[in-house]
Amino acid sequence: MPPALRLALAVATLGTFWFGLFVSNAVNTAPVVTAAADAETDAAAIDGLLVASREAFVSERWQDALEPTKTVVARFPGQPVYLARLAEIYNKLERPKDEAATWELFMDRAPLPAEACPNVGNAYRRIGQYDKALSAFERCFAADTKNAELAFFVGLGNEWLTKLAPAQEYYERAITIATTHYDSEVGLARLQLHRNQLPDALKRAVAVLKHVPTHVDALLVAGLAEQRAGHRREARTHLEKAAKHSEDYFDVHLALGVLDYTESQYVDARKRFEMASTLDPKRAEEVRPWLERTSGVKAGVKSGAMGAAKVAS
Repeated sequence: MPPALRLALAVATLGTFWFGLFVSNAVNTAPVVTAAADAETDAAAIDGLLVASREAFVSERWQDALEPTKTVVARFPGQPVYLARLAEIYNKLERPKDEAATWELFMDRAPLPAEACPNVGNAYRRIGQYDKALSAFERCFAADTKNAELAFFVGLGNEWLTKLAPAQEYYERAITIATTHYDSEVGLARLQLHRNQLPDALKRAVAVLKHVPTHVDALLVAGLAEQRAGHRREARTHLEKAAKHSEDYFDVHLALGVLDYTESQYVDARKRFEMASTLDPKRAEEVRPWLERTSGVKAGVKSGAMGAAKVAS
């Protein structure tokens, strides 16, 4: 049991003790015995809930951890540590709506509300509420305006909403706060990609890769810039490195699928598109046209067997 909780129970027990002592002097000692027993039973029940919540959480038994943690939060609504635990459980159970609501409670009650970021914004993103994600990121940054990471997420939230000018502003602000904030550098590179400034995007992404060779987002931007410039070999080098370091990245698989398709590697392309569709079903519309184009591909068919008719489609 946390020391603070033991202290609270001790104070409660002492309060009952002194009140019972006063009454016992006037009447009898029965209230003292009853109150002490009730407090002891209550403390034992709380201990049991805390142990059940903690042990299930640590062993990653998320469903088992849910109910005792919800009860603990209801019992101690002002304790942000339990709210954070509950939000993490909702995250693992893939309940982003409940996760976002719990992080909102955390932000309202915690002395350091910025600790809810980026989780609260990411939860809103998973339910498609990008405006609420941005709002949460902005509130986090307002609570700690010297934090480069929080400035970055405000930029990212704006980018999700295709608000490129404010996105650039906050990425640049993050770099001003921390000159080596490479995620923001990559954010700026993505904005250059959005604006079709391919040489600039590539140059910025490659500069990041010199410092962080495994930066997956930088590899993705570099690969896309090369791909759009028609440099397929260079594009594949970057994209395959990205896939190696992040096997479950939707955008990387989609980009490699498109690259395979343009090189008439239809079987490989189909596998990439199916993988992307599995990784993020909510973005199925982005993959659907490519799945339709490769609908006739079978595992035993050699790459390129679809011929010019498929390419023309």
